[in-house]
Amino acid sequence: MGEEDWARFREGIELFNAGSFWHAHEAWEAVWRRKTGDCTFFFKGLIQAAAAYHQLEQGKFRGMMTHFDNARAKLVPFAPEYLGVRVDALLESLDRSRHEAERLGKTGLQPCPRTPVARIEFAPS
Repeated sequence: MGEEDWARFREGIELFNAGSFWHAHEAWEAVWRRKTGDCTFFFKGLIQAAAAYHQLEQGKFRGMMTHFDNARAKLVPFAPEYLGVRVDALLESLDRSRHEAERLGKTGLQPCPRTPVARIEFAPS
């Protein structure tokens, strides 16, 4: 990845970890659009993880669950680590969030979602 892509990638991680999911999605999408090959699935998985939490904030239960599932499917092949991201830890966090959202159900998430939110552990080599 080029310098600009690394910068946007890191920016997306910082935004995601700060709970700014829409902006994280936008940062990663800028990188994803310039990539080809397998790494596009990694970035799409991150984008969908951010979209799941954004949907949670919007109270869109079905969209959130769909994004959790799609993010997981795209990220699994990159575990345990990819581009400095602990993918295995991220997957565990996404699974916990999805499980808790499912347990609470659509009405349990509103008006104040209490679903645990994933953090991205990042340590580039």
